[in-house]
Amino acid sequence: EFDTLLNPSKGWVKTIKGSEYVYSYQTKKNPDISVLVYSSIKNDGLSKKVGADAIRVCAINTKTQKGIIKSSRVYRTPGWDERTKAKVLEVISKIF
Repeated sequence: EFDTLLNPSKGWVKTIKGSEYVYSYQTKKNPDISVLVYSSIKNDGLSKKVGADAIRVCAINTKTQKGIIKSSRVYRTPGWDERTKAKVLEVISKIF
């Protein structure tokens, strides 16, 4: 479901950081900034237990690897996809 929401054809790249999938998007207006979505999906393809972790959205400076924007968590309850999309758009709007 994350692959549909954060589609590679729209510039999202899926990687593994630690034990979970992380989706990143490099902004076109400032290529030194990436939006990251920590999915809470473990690298074995299974999600962590409900309540064990939440989806997190942030932006980092790719040169320094330091965070520049942090948003609130998105809990994995019904409607998580729309809330994640809203958080991603919120973070992108703060960049510019």
